[in-house]
Amino acid sequence: MISDPHMMAKISWTGEFADPRQEHSFTQGSTQRAMEAARLCVVATTLTSLSFAPLDLMTLPADMLPFFLGDRLLIAVLCLIAMTAIIRAPSYGRVVALTHLQQYVFFALNALIFNHPVLLRHGGALLPLIAIALFIFLPGGFRATAALTAFAPGISLLFWGVLRPEPEASLDLAIIFLLTLVAYVVGGIARTQFGRMRREEHLHIERERHTNQTLLEAKEAAEAGARTKADFLAVMSHEIRTPMNGVLGMVRLVLESPLPETERSRLQTACQSAEGLQVILDDILDFSKLEAGRLEFEDAPFHLRSTLEGVIALMELRAKDKGLALTLNMAPGLPDWIAGDSGRLRQILFNLIGNAVKFTQTGSVTIRADRLDDGGDHIRVEFSVTDTGPGIDTPQRARLFLPFSQADASISRQFGGTGLGLIICKRLVEGLGGDIDVDSTLGRGSRFHFRLGFAAAQQPADELGPTPQSSLPPLSVLLAEDHPVNQLVAQGLLESAGHRVTLAVNGAQAVELARGGGFDLILMDMQMPEVDGLEATRRIRALPAPAGRVPIIALTANVMPGDAARCRAAGMNGHLAKPVERRTLDAAMAQVIGGPTISVDALMVGEDSNGLRRRLTTMGHRVFPVADTVIAANLLRARPFDLIIALTTQARADCIIRLRQTIPQPPAILAYAPDESEQPCGADAVLAADSPVSAWGLAIADLCPRGQDHDDADADADAGDAVAALATLLGRDQMIRVHTLLAASLDEHAAILAADTIAAKDLAAIAHRIKGSAATLGLTALAMAAERAMAVAEQDDTIGLSRDAALHDLRVAVSQAIVDNKARLRTLAASEAKV
Repeated sequence: MISDPHMMAKISWTGEFADPRQEHSFTQGSTQRAMEAARLCVVATTLTSLSFAPLDLMTLPADMLPFFLGDRLLIAVLCLIAMTAIIRAPSYGRVVALTHLQQYVFFALNALIFNHPVLLRHGGALLPLIAIALFIFLPGGFRATAALTAFAPGISLLFWGVLRPEPEASLDLAIIFLLTLVAYVVGGIARTQFGRMRREEHLHIERERHTNQTLLEAKEAAEAGARTKADFLAVMSHEIRTPMNGVLGMVRLVLESPLPETERSRLQTACQSAEGLQVILDDILDFSKLEAGRLEFEDAPFHLRSTLEGVIALMELRAKDKGLALTLNMAPGLPDWIAGDSGRLRQILFNLIGNAVKFTQTGSVTIRADRLDDGGDHIRVEFSVTDTGPGIDTPQRARLFLPFSQADASISRQFGGTGLGLIICKRLVEGLGGDIDVDSTLGRGSRFHFRLGFAAAQQPADELGPTPQSSLPPLSVLLAEDHPVNQLVAQGLLESAGHRVTLAVNGAQAVELARGGGFDLILMDMQMPEVDGLEATRRIRALPAPAGRVPIIALTANVMPGDAARCRAAGMNGHLAKPVERRTLDAAMAQVIGGPTISVDALMVGEDSNGLRRRLTTMGHRVFPVADTVIAANLLRARPFDLIIALTTQARADCIIRLRQTIPQPPAILAYAPDESEQPCGADAVLAADSPVSAWGLAIADLCPRGQDHDDADADADAGDAVAALATLLGRDQMIRVHTLLAASLDEHAAILAADTIAAKDLAAIAHRIKGSAATLGLTALAMAAERAMAVAEQDDTIGLSRDAALHDLRVAVSQAIVDNKARLRTLAASEAKV
């Protein structure tokens, strides 16, 4: 414990600290106040004496006048000298010494002229004033001030009442002396009280400062403890997730292969158990977030019955081991699909069902879902878990939802547990906007029930059929991973989707392989020997284009808050937490790879010896190969194309020279060159045929940002088909809601884009949001403008646009989309009115 000397300070009867060292420390901090008091005393006493000079001229005889005026001049000179010295004094002690010296000399000189004619009757009245004023205002210690205060009226009384030619009567002298003595005592008392008040104020300030310092140290200690806890959770999360990634990954890969039904069922059970273990790991992190108030909730469509049956399936084995019947009852009227946080719902039910199974020895556990009264799209559901266990009495129920609490001490000894399950359930339910309670009868069982609100939802498009295979073209992927199991899992996922995988076992090797180029994507672990993933990413981003512009995704077990932000700060394009599913991996890869939002018609001239046509076709483009430029020219006259890809050297020369001469408005020409530094005369862009897919995609998007007239029509037709399919799936009412939300979103985006300056990261973020919604609703022009803005914001040199140009295009596209969306809303509203 830190001891504070100011807490135990004692103040003596003089109004000063009893401890000389503490008094010295206090006075050294009061130099400025002492200097102000010193100037007041010096100036006040000097002006008092000089104010008598006019009276000297009027009342003194000629033989006495020079002496009086000379004395007053000497006092004035003394004042100037003292003031100059006090202002320059470096310390409290020097200020006090100079002030007292000046006062002693002043009162000695002033006493010589105290025998003034105007003071013959009333001069003694000044002596009490001198005694009081000096005692109160003089700087310095009490005893030194008392001595000076006694000297000042004493020497003045001696010259005025005793040594003058006509001394005062003894009785008058006695009265003046008594008045002066009383004033002296009053001044001394006032000084001690003022001194005590100043020192108590000083002690109060010091106590506040000490308290603040203690609180600051406690805060820093708490923050250090929180950082230690966060570091521990991060390490444990990483260490647990690494083997779990291997277990889940391998099981899922085996499940994708042909298996007998018995083995498949067993593997599915193992996979579900591992996923349950993953939920427990997530619960550990959730508890930390609950304590910090940082828990986040999702809102996504999910199938209610499948969710509840999945929970039952995982808990059924434990119930059967104890001979308990575990049943699910769903009341009529509940919809199949609702929108909410299915993961948190499962977490709550796991805790409640787990408790019911643990404490119930015979009988059953019943899970029930009932629909409560609601209106419109809002659905309120009551979930209950009823058991035939021992029950809980009223006093024990009051403690159930408190941290680290159980019904009684014997429960912890018999069944174990920390007593955190129910408080986590309570906080999760309240976080979801619901309430939870318990009904119980001792000896007859308990019923835990909670109520949550959901929104009505449609079956998502990706749930309509079996899991689709990856729509990505075959990519060249650099996998930076040091753990052997994780290497096998990731390689299995990637190679089964048709991608080519190159392995790097540490960050340094990943940088060297990336330097050689030829990769479409890099999957980077964060924790690796020699060079970690963050530093490896920073080194790759420092490489010249195109090697330094390859998309990088963090594939890591680091999932603590801030890990994703650190990855993006290092230059990564995405963050995936282990264990990862194929669908999640494909979605992340598709998001960072990007590519054109509409397909283009490309005329390929020359021999395709590198399989470029197949690669471009898998990217969604329509490629028409021809052998020479004669056929190419005929086709260009017959129909328009967006792009010409010239492969061979002869084809390039013919295309660049002949087509420019024979076709009035030829399309853009993308030429192949063995050396990318070679720029064929007149070509719009040049790439190597074996360049990464991302480089070809960006080059095509740059050369054909909006497509030709026929492509606009084709794209609009494709977009119309997509929107029509979406409308059929969602229905008219939901489409009105979607377009209403889109209108609000577009207005918000337009307001943000209207700013004079937009930071690169902000532009990338808003363009990313716009691209997602635009592509979903078939707004191809808007999606392409957002794609270009994203690439420019990420400083992709292959786009060939300035940030201002990309920002201008995006603003125009958003404005047009607002107009088009309003028209679409009017059309939907009109169709609704007809119905």
